[in-house]
Amino acid sequence: MVSGMEYPYEGLLVNETENGFHMVPLNQKGLVLAQKIEKMTADPDKAFFIPKETIDSVTIKNLALLNSKDKRISIKAGDKNYLLIGRKTESTIAYHADNFAKFVEKYSK
Repeated sequence: MVSGMEYPYEGLLVNETENGFHMVPLNQKGLVLAQKIEKMTADPDKAFFIPKETIDSVTIKNLALLNSKDKRISIKAGDKNYLLIGRKTESTIAYHADNFAKFVEKYSK
């Protein structure tokens, strides 16, 4: 799960395939003081796909100097730049930690 910045949703489920990135927006109802995956619902009608051939770069860095649990992710595709924050672990999503670690390893510089 990643949190979107400056987008009309609170988070994204990101599924990387051999053809690109499939993104499913997540929304949290009510006042959002802290984003919690267990309070979010998927909005598959607003899902979008970023084809591999349009992706110019994927950059992953630590969100802050002393914070290695959260990552800043930038996906540049043509004239769009998707800026995201990814959490290393999500306690309610068992598969997230391993898959996110592989994603970070693949794109970290």
